[in-house]
This record gives sequence, structure tokens and C-alpha cells, in this order.
Amino acid sequence: MNVSSTLDAVTLYREGAVCERRAKVEVTGEPNEPVRFVGLPLSIVPGSVRARVVSGPPGLRVLDVRASWDVTLADEVDVPREQKALEKARDEASRLRLVLHGLEQEITELQALRPSFPPRAKREPPRGAPIASLVALAELTDGELASRLEQRRKVAKELDDADEAVELAERRLGEAGSARRTERARLMRSAVVTLSEPVAAPVELALEYQVPGARWAPGYALQLDKGLGGGSLRMRAVVGQSTGEDWTQVKLSLSTASLARRTDVPELKALKIGRTQPPTPRSGWREPPAGLDELFAGYDDAVSVSAPSPKGGTAVGEREKKRKKSSRPMPAKPMAQAVSAGPPPPPPPAPMRAPAGAPRA
Repeated sequence: MNVSSTLDAVTLYREGAVCERRAKVEVTGEPNEPVRFVGLPLSIVPGSVRARVVSGPPGLRVLDVRASWDVTLADEVDVPREQKALEKARDEASRLRLVLHGLEQEITELQALRPSFPPRAKREPPRGAPIASLVALAELTDGELASRLEQRRKVAKELDDADEAVELAERRLGEAGSARRTERARLMRSAVVTLSEPVAAPVELALEYQVPGARWAPGYALQLDKGLGGGSLRMRAVVGQSTGEDWTQVKLSLSTASLARRTDVPELKALKIGRTQPPTPRSGWREPPAGLDELFAGYDDAVSVSAPSPKGGTAVGEREKKRKKSSRPMPAKPMAQAVSAGPPPPPPPAPMRAPAGAPRA
């Protein structure tokens, strides 16, 4: 079931906005028939679509809501009828052009009308001016000229309309093909809402979704009194949006938060009621890890073979005696002890002697 919705409220953030639409559903025919919100903008974020029941029978709730696509194709065009309409529009435009041309010629002739007097012979006394004839000619010229100018104005307007009709008919005829019709298809987003039970009474649903392409910036206006003893500071908001929706007569709310930042509910620490207990003292001693002796067993065996102890025995034997005497094993540094009990450095090489009879350098 496709329902038409109206944009009711918008919450504008620093970057992006959350829009809320309201729609009324009368009665659904099938038990599990989904409700489709059509006419949504293309820029909606699919994962931000939410829906809820505003008013309706008790127990009714929204089970699922998901974003979808809608494609609306243009109507088919009757080619023969459009061709006839184009020819008719062209004939009307040609007729109006002829009428306008005739009016232009008549206006030019009326404007050229001037009274003329016959030449006067020499020594002939001056003649009286035909005032009545001049006034009659002026009245005739002015009346006919005003009538022709009014007709020219009307015909020029009709000719402009006829030219627009010709252009529209040519465009419709050019878009009559199936390829151009597909190009003129309109793509929109929609939201499919599944309800928990069939609707038997009018229900009002609300749909929320997030759209980018909108932001706002604060502006401040300071108005001071004449004596500069006080004033008023007003805060204004400059809103800009390119979401593809009309925000006229919409409840607008502003927020300084960011939609891109995740916000979680804070976890409150537990508060225990009672006497304060002293903190447990922390000891500086820590037991050595298990298997510490086996970690350096191979190295100790290699050292015991080549380095005898100065008191007799091997270095491994001396170390084992010390460990048995000590009740608390210390985290000794076996690497440093092994290096100190290592073999003595080899003696420097003897100088080479030249063979007998060889020349000296």
C-alpha cells in the first residue's frame, strides 16, 4: 500500500539533518500488507530509517522498516495526435504573423497622413486655413491609430503564445520515443514499513531518516540603547540545505551536536554506603614466573663446560648451592652472571716470523 506523507519536523545538526514524516493509513486489505512511504529524497542514509506508530489500536507496532527504490516512468505519447497538434500550432502561428504584418503596414500609413496645401500663385492673397478639415483629419488619424495599436498588442501576445505552443509540440513529439521516455524516468527513494497486525482503523505512522546536504551557522545581532546603558543580544541561525525537499512550514529544531560522532549512554559507577575501608597496601615483591630456571638451562650448560669455577667445580654448581641456601629466590639476572663467569678472552696472536734467508723489510 502506497501512502503519501508530509514533512512534519526537521532537526538540523552541524552537518546533516534528521527529518520526520507523518502519514495516515486507513485500512489495509491483506493481513501482512506492508505500507510504503513514497516520494522520499535520493540522499537519505539507508541505515538511519526508523518508523513508529503515533496513534492507532493498542498492541500495534512496527516489525520492520527498510529503504527501497521507486522508478516512475513518463506517460506514453500518441505520435499521430502530437504530429497533428504540431501542424495546427504552426498554421496558427503563420496566420498571426500575417495579421501582425498587415497591422504594421496600416500603422505606418496612418502615421504618414499629413495635411497638404496647394501652391499659392504670386500676388494672390492668403487663403483661410481649413480648421475644421484639419481637426477632422487629426481625429480620424488618432482614432484609427489607437485602434490599430491595440490590435497589434493583442496579436503580438497571441503570436508569442502560438510560438510557445509550437515549441511544446515539437518537444513532445521529439520525446515520443521509448529511449527518451526511459531517460525521463524519475527515480525516488521509498521506505517499506511492516506492521505487526492488519489495520482495521485509521492509523498515523511517523518515519524518521537522516539526510546530508544541510547545515546551519549561528549569527548574532547586538542592539544598543541610545544612551549605551543597555541593549539586547539576539541569536539567529543561517540555514542552508540541498536535500531535494521543501522545508516550508516545517517545525525546525537546531542542535550543536554532530551526527558523525557516536554517543553512548554513560556508565555510572556504583556507590557503596558504609564505612570507608583503607586501601590494600601493594607489595613491591613479585614472585618470579614459573619455569625461569628451565629458560636458561641451555645457556648454563654451555657455560659450565668451558668456564670452571675459581673455587672448584662449575658455575652451575655454585649457582645451585646459592639458590638452595636462599629461602626467597631473588629475581637475579642470569644473563649478567653468565657473562661475568664466561671464558677468558683468547690471548693475542703471536707475531709472525719470517723464514731464514728471507730479506727483512
